Amino acid sequence: MQFFSDLDGTLIYSRRRRMESPSVAVELLDGRQQGFMTRSTYEWLKRRGGEGVIPVSTRTPGQYRRLTCFGKEFRCRHALLCNGGLLLTEAGEDGRWLSETREMTASSVRELEECKRYLEAVFPSNRIHFPEELMIYIKVEKPETCAEQMREKLRPVAVQIMNDRRKVYVIPRNMDKGRAVKRYLDRFGTDLTVSAGDSLFDVPMLEITDYAIAHISLKESMERRKRAFWCSAPVFSDEICRIIDEIGGKR
Repeated sequence: MQFFSDLDGTLIYSRRRRMESPSVAVELLDGRQQGFMTRSTYEWLKRRGGEGVIPVSTRTPGQYRRLTCFGKEFRCRHALLCNGGLLLTEAGEDGRWLSETREMTASSVRELEECKRYLEAVFPSNRIHFPEELMIYIKVEKPETCAEQMREKLRPVAVQIMNDRRKVYVIPRNMDKGRAVKRYLDRFGTDLTVSAGDSLFDVPMLEITDYAIAHISLKESMERRKRAFWCSAPVFSDEICRIIDEIGGKR
């Protein structure tokens, strides 16, 4: 079984989110505890981790490496980062994967640069991040408003302008998590796939795996999805672990 999982909001929770159950700090930023897991999820990943667990995240390699537990305690060999544009292995960033990504996203380069210029006219350039020149993200006070203004002004075709609770992202349309998982399976293969996620960034991935475990807020976006498990708890990582054990038992 291959388990493809989003990280932030799915397995990992910010210090801003109150944790009702016992938790474990899994990320430090500037010496401060930044990210947490429930103790139950943490222990489950220690038992069930390994090469079958593949994180799929908008995080950059530097941001992912702050989560040292995924390599050391959970023994994850691979991670799909920058919304799937990068494959991180035990040996480092996979050059072949990045070359393939650049070929796939060549048509979006002009619009990425246009979005970058738009943001530079509004915000200090040191706040705008352009990892590997694959995607753009910036932390802003009102991300939903900023994203909507960019869409109205720029009318993008080759890129998507999206937001979460704290950031605005500009991502090539053909560099989504679903395509990343398909590329991964084409290269490495597997017999059964499960994915988990909590946001619109995750929908392309949740739609292509054998089973999907999703936050209930995504149900309207995935009305036709079969073999899906909907979780209503704000912190639902423990439920994800339980469902995967159940799926494994049904095989």
